[in-house]
Amino acid sequence: MNTAQDLEAIFGIFHDGVIDGATIQADLVELKIEILYLAELIDEKYEFLHLTLKGVESIQFDAWTDETTIISDWRAVFDLEIEINSSEVDQAGNIVVYSYCDNAPEGKFSGGKLIISCSDYQLHDQGGNPMTLDELKKLSDHYWNDVFGKE
Repeated sequence: MNTAQDLEAIFGIFHDGVIDGATIQADLVELKIEILYLAELIDEKYEFLHLTLKGVESIQFDAWTDETTIISDWRAVFDLEIEINSSEVDQAGNIVVYSYCDNAPEGKFSGGKLIISCSDYQLHDQGGNPMTLDELKKLSDHYWNDVFGKE
């Protein structure tokens, strides 16, 4: 897998998670993903996982509106309180995250596509411990196969 395919898988696993904050430093963007159902499997006190995007070239939000509405200010994008629905890699190799948002300006739209171009990433749990994509997949499989519906 390449970076874009990895990120497609990661955002797919983060289904129903919310981007609760972002720290932006040049081409490095650390996303704080509120995803309690996975985070608490690592530690019952955890609520978040962190995804750091490296070598970020662009971040845009293409809102679902009648008129073309593209938000390209990275901070404004992450102020939208994006709820992750699904993801794919587009023909240009960008990661496209289909999402809802709870904090659209003046309620003008309910969601859209978060479009990201970056060269690398790093996953961490809430305690700062690195995670691999395989570890995240196992955590997700454990939740959906062993925990969900059995609580």
